[in-house]
Amino acid sequence: MTANGEKFRKVGRNTVLLLCLFIVSAQPVAHAQLMPEADKYNFSLGGGFYSTQVDCTVASTGTDATISDSATTDEKLQYIYTHFRGLGLTPIQAAAVAGNISVESSGGPTIVEKNPKHTGKDLPAYSKDPASLPVVNYWPSKDKNGKLFADPNNIRQPGWGIIQWTPSGKVVGIAKKAGITAPIYEMGTQLDLVMWHMKNTSPTGYNNMLKGFTQTDLGEAVQYFEKTVEGALVPATKSGTRYNRALNAMEKYESSATLALTSSSAAKDTSSDPSALAASGLDQTGCAPAVSTLNTTDAGLIALIQKYAWPTPNHKPKSEQTDAYKTAIAAAKAAGKYIGGANGDDCGGFITRLMQDSGRDPHYGGGGNTTAELIYLKKHTELYKQVSFSEVKFGDIGIWAGSSGHTFMYIGDKVPGFKDPVVEAALRNGQESSAPRNDNALVYNNSHGATYFRYIGGSNAVL
Repeated sequence: MTANGEKFRKVGRNTVLLLCLFIVSAQPVAHAQLMPEADKYNFSLGGGFYSTQVDCTVASTGTDATISDSATTDEKLQYIYTHFRGLGLTPIQAAAVAGNISVESSGGPTIVEKNPKHTGKDLPAYSKDPASLPVVNYWPSKDKNGKLFADPNNIRQPGWGIIQWTPSGKVVGIAKKAGITAPIYEMGTQLDLVMWHMKNTSPTGYNNMLKGFTQTDLGEAVQYFEKTVEGALVPATKSGTRYNRALNAMEKYESSATLALTSSSAAKDTSSDPSALAASGLDQTGCAPAVSTLNTTDAGLIALIQKYAWPTPNHKPKSEQTDAYKTAIAAAKAAGKYIGGANGDDCGGFITRLMQDSGRDPHYGGGGNTTAELIYLKKHTELYKQVSFSEVKFGDIGIWAGSSGHTFMYIGDKVPGFKDPVVEAALRNGQESSAPRNDNALVYNNSHGATYFRYIGGSNAVL
């Protein structure tokens, strides 16, 4: 959607001094078990077969209203890959994690491990409450020859979530230990739990597996993650489905060498301090937002906007931040990242964090206010191109510098639940500052003199 023909309220440019910011969120946790190697791995139990393939049209019973029911496994793969790139993992690391998770559960955060003896009778297909799932028997075990069989003496709760924490109830205690308070059934929460496991103790007992996660061969990285974090019944191979999914993620969603290099630097910045990790919540449940054109950065950005900005311009009090944004600001400050003024209620800080933590541009803005950010945008022509107001589209940055400088992001109608065309934060002289919110308050007919820039680097590559 362009700005042509839209009606906007006018506010003098001197009334707003903004610096915008997005964030990094806190700790993660994971536990993977008992999901097969193949995308559709048929495991025979008592004459029945089950598949681990997840279809969001079915899984929607366990998703939030803001998530599209039509998301595919590939769209969820995209979210997972982008999330971990935003946390600072290298392309190979992020791909290895995404490929494994995609096969382990097809990226479904509420999926319950299937058991032909009990599924449909005792066990639901999806659940938001892992602690309440029943204990049943006939889970798979391996015989002396390593062959899987339905074991009547294997009695436990099912596996649950994106890496199949087993038994399901344990994930609640792990999240508490990690200090994570967001809903456990949300995709962003679980992805952050996985990262916590990687930096602390994994489900398989490894301590700080991230320290050894240095493989330069994708196949070896896939095997390392499966061995140290998931511990699947069917181990990963260097050429199996987990590897193929990982390769698919990296090839489809990592097209810029520039983004790859800057993200490698980001990995060093974030991996040393768990408190600085971003719960960027690229997807709340594993299904994609209802947008017309999905790509790595847009999908992640949409979910981040939903998580850190109020969906209306008149939220009261104006300086009240969402809980997730408060956490993000604290994490960004701890990591020495730019947040602008008013403890994050600032346009330049907000946009900086959106761009950095969504993975679009880990070095966005050069760590400064709107003047510094405008210089950065003009300098990095390999990453940004200037566009006219008539061309403006989702994700474009509007900015002007000076004593009354301001920057914001144009979102059009692409963010579910947000009706106005931009998101921004505001540091106001002599007034209460405004936390990040959806807004329509500036003059978006270009009479305010903003210059618009479009990100063209990374996987977006819109020229």
